[in-house]
Amino acid sequence: TFLDPVPQHTTLVAGSVTTTVGAVTAIDPITVSLGALAPGESATVRFSVRIDSPLAAGVNRLVNQGSVSSIELPAILTDDPAVG
Repeated sequence: TFLDPVPQHTTLVAGSVTTTVGAVTAIDPITVSLGALAPGESATVRFSVRIDSPLAAGVNRLVNQGSVSSIELPAILTDDPAVG
């Protein structure tokens, strides 16, 4: 399962969540049931957001990080957890 909260200070663009494998099951947080992936198989999940305008005072960057989990393994972050 892919899980990604809509980033703070943004709004999800309606209809923008897509996946190459599985099915979108929720949009906030964005949740995609990927099903069984064979070793070496990949899936791509895409979505678009609009940055709030005006952006709240003091906000100078937006960050986003999702996760992928399975029955067999602990959750894996979608990017380097050392990077904001």
